[in-house]
This record gives sequence, C-alpha cells and structure tokens, in this order.
Amino acid sequence: MYSLGVEGDETLLAQNQLSMSSRQGTGYMVGHHTMSSTMGGAAPAVFVDEDAEPSPRGEEHTPIIHFLTTKLLRFSLSLKSVSMALMCIFFLAFGGRWVFTFHAYPDMSNGFHLSMVVLMTIYLIGTLFLALFQAFVADDSKWTKGFRTGSKILSAAVTLDGLAAMLRLVQYLYLYNYLSVVWWTKFNVSKSEWILFTVSNVLDGLSLLSYGWAFFYMEVYHDEGTYEELAWGMFGLFSLSGVL
Repeated sequence: MYSLGVEGDETLLAQNQLSMSSRQGTGYMVGHHTMSSTMGGAAPAVFVDEDAEPSPRGEEHTPIIHFLTTKLLRFSLSLKSVSMALMCIFFLAFGGRWVFTFHAYPDMSNGFHLSMVVLMTIYLIGTLFLALFQAFVADDSKWTKGFRTGSKILSAAVTLDGLAAMLRLVQYLYLYNYLSVVWWTKFNVSKSEWILFTVSNVLDGLSLLSYGWAFFYMEVYHDEGTYEELAWGMFGLFSLSGVL
C-alpha cells in the first residue's frame, strides 16, 4: 500500500475504499449488461478500437490476385483458341485437306510437325493458366453452391485437358524425330503407338464435355452478369465438340 501514498493506520481505510469502489464498478457493469439483455433482447455493447487498422480480408485484393481471379479465365481460353486456330491454318498451309484433326499425317514435312510442337506447347501453357484460375476460385466460400460445383467440374476438365495436351505434344515430338517410311509401315502393321493417337482424343472429348458442364454451372450460378442463354450455348457447343 505504500505505492498508493498511504502510511501507518491509514492502510486499512485505503483498502476499504478500494474494495468499495471495485464492487461499485463491478455492480454497474453487471447491471448494465443485465438491463441491455432484458430490454428488447439488445446485444451487449461492443468496444471497438478506433485506432485499429481495418482487416485486409474481404473483397479487396492485390492487383495480382484480382487478375488471377477475374482476367485469367479469358486470357487462358484466348491463348488456347489462338493456338488451335493457328494449328488449323498451318495444317492447310502445309498441304492439308478438309478439317484438321490430331492424327498422324505421314505425307507432311518435319516443318509441319515442328510447328505443331510449338503450338501444342502454347496450348498446354493456356491449360496450365486455366488450372491456376480454377485453383483460385474453387474454395471461395462467398460463391454459391452451384458456382462452386462448376469450379470443381472445371478441375476435372482441366486435368483431362492437360493430360490430352501432354500426350499430343509427345505425339508430335515423336513424329518429328522418328517419322519415316519404315516407321509408317510398321505402324500400319502393329498399331503399337495407338495410345498416342487414340487415348489423347478420348481424354480430349471427355474434357470438352466437362468444360460444357463446368461453364454452364459457373455462368448460371454466378452472382453478377449471368446469361442463361449464353450458358446453354456454351454447354451445347462444348458437348457437341466432345462428341465429335
């Protein structure tokens, strides 16, 4: 008690005064809390530190995170579309006929196969960017359940698409290095390399079907800017591409 500035016989009096003041303060807080709880079910007062900085969590993100969650979908799909369009153009430029398909063309030169290797690499990069977009939106609890369902279907679609793209990249590297008359004759007899030409097409078809379902759910159940006609259009076109 000497720290309080009292000495000798005044110690007991100071202790009694401190005890009474603490009981009065406690009784006031309890009474205030009880009255607040009983009057209209009001919640007790919440003390807020006015000097504290606002929490960084919420809708505001850094520019890189904002890009990864808003612009990366368009960028990745545009990259994949441009690479696919260039494949069709190079196919016609090197003497191809009708529609470009991912099959072996023994009459094509090595320049064609090398250009396909470069374009398939760009296509695979676009698929990786799309996978990065999916990783940023899959577990965001602010979205609706339907949108999150679409994002999980998108994960399966990206996985199948990535496997198909890697198989096709290996396919064109293989053709660029080993395509010859002897190899083509052996291939027609044994069909030993069918996994490079057939499995990749099956995986790509399944991925296109999954893309259709994923984009349908993500468009219909998005909180802003939803167009049901656009969702049905994407679902129909991707499904048709997957079947063909």
